[in-house]
Amino acid sequence: MKITQARVSMGVKSFIFVIITVIYLQSSLNMCMAQPVNNNGVPDEQDVAMIERMSRVFRYVAKDVSDSVVHITSQKTVKQSPQMSPFGDDDMLRRFFGDERFFRSFPPMQPQPQVGLGSGVIVGSDGLIVTNNHVVDGADKISIVLPDGREVSPVWVRNDPPTDLALIKVDVKGLKPLKFADSNSVEVGDFVLAVGNPFGLDKTVTQGIVSYIGRGVRLSSASAISYSNYIQTDAAINPGNSGGPLVNLRGEIIGINSAIISRTATYAGIGFAIPANTVKFVIDQLQTSEQVVRSYLGVSIQDLTLPLAKNFGLEHARGALISDVGPDTPASKANLKPGDIILELDGKQITSSSQLQNIISQTMPGKDVKATIWRDKKEIQVIIKLEKMPKEFLAGKMPGSQGETSDEKATVEELGIVVQSLTDGLAKKYNYRQGMKGVVITQVDPQGEGARNGLSEGDLILQVQNQPVNSINEFKAIMNKASFKSGVTLFARSPAGGARFIYIKTE
Repeated sequence: MKITQARVSMGVKSFIFVIITVIYLQSSLNMCMAQPVNNNGVPDEQDVAMIERMSRVFRYVAKDVSDSVVHITSQKTVKQSPQMSPFGDDDMLRRFFGDERFFRSFPPMQPQPQVGLGSGVIVGSDGLIVTNNHVVDGADKISIVLPDGREVSPVWVRNDPPTDLALIKVDVKGLKPLKFADSNSVEVGDFVLAVGNPFGLDKTVTQGIVSYIGRGVRLSSASAISYSNYIQTDAAINPGNSGGPLVNLRGEIIGINSAIISRTATYAGIGFAIPANTVKFVIDQLQTSEQVVRSYLGVSIQDLTLPLAKNFGLEHARGALISDVGPDTPASKANLKPGDIILELDGKQITSSSQLQNIISQTMPGKDVKATIWRDKKEIQVIIKLEKMPKEFLAGKMPGSQGETSDEKATVEELGIVVQSLTDGLAKKYNYRQGMKGVVITQVDPQGEGARNGLSEGDLILQVQNQPVNSINEFKAIMNKASFKSGVTLFARSPAGGARFIYIKTE
């Protein structure tokens, strides 16, 4: 009986303890939820004070940064084409309808001025200003309004189209420059401010957070190659913000606002800034030179999808996949091959093709870099000696391979395509170099599996299952052993010059 009483007592005590704990936690939760206001509905003084302290930080940074942001107006003259006679060179029609001089050509339209608005940020007290290349590119006249209201013209303008950056020099001393932060230390969720002149409204400040790091989107068409691993933000960026700074809560530049993605060409919550480290790399050279020197590998690269990564024997989609290697380039001299995956470069793990592109471009020519390569389902180490990028590579030109041809055809029913060895005639038709190897797609079923996976007429298949295809017979032999239910990897080049890996798996 005593034992039973003891158990009952312990059970009652435990029950009472649980009840008290639940009541305490509920009360604490209610207090936490109710803290912003007291019993009279008035905001709690401590919470208000905390928010006011944060507000003072934003207020200070906004004022401090605005004193270093300039307003840029660019103007260029757009020539209009003359309006030709609707009868062209038909002498009979001109004679029939009257005055030949009238129908020969209408008077040419007068050249029209085109005005652009943008922003810039002072980075040197001696008159150095950074902005976007697209703000000043091709301008006949550039006007800069300084923070104190003075209007000046540039002494010189130097640009770097691949990064969409420009450096302007004005003959003014004693300007207030902003400092650069280390953009590699920026993280998603950091508070940021964007400062600029949207729609011509000077010194506009908007606030947001960093939404993504290293967004590898192509936003500029000024160069065949784009070097910007963008910082994405939801801070409001609109036309006129281009070239202004994106800053942290210390008022340091973490990026230069460059572009937005929007269906209306106005703020939609997705803006992009060029990272500060990229900006520093470019302007350090533009201060003393009219062009930026950068290194290159001499490869075409692409990001890996998970199915493609697994087909190469990787568990996760990581690294940058080499889809083409140019002859007589640093990559070819290091024996890199299409299908190699660069996992690490100089001790840095590679997560995307845009990241690799930026690391290479911001490493000075002549340096030996150690690369970890995934090849044949194992890691190998390679030393690559970087070289100065030639102008033709910057223009997006990549030489192709050479090989033999024939005119035999083959049909791949699973893909809905017809392929043929590359003859001289087909090479000319699809803009390939004479002597290239591979099989070219001459017909595509628009409803077929190949079309759904991006294959088009004129694409040149260079590899199947990571094996080179030099002839139609080799193509047939490899395809006969392949199974689309298990998955097949094709490596193809388009007539435009781009090369890519395609992984196709059917049900």
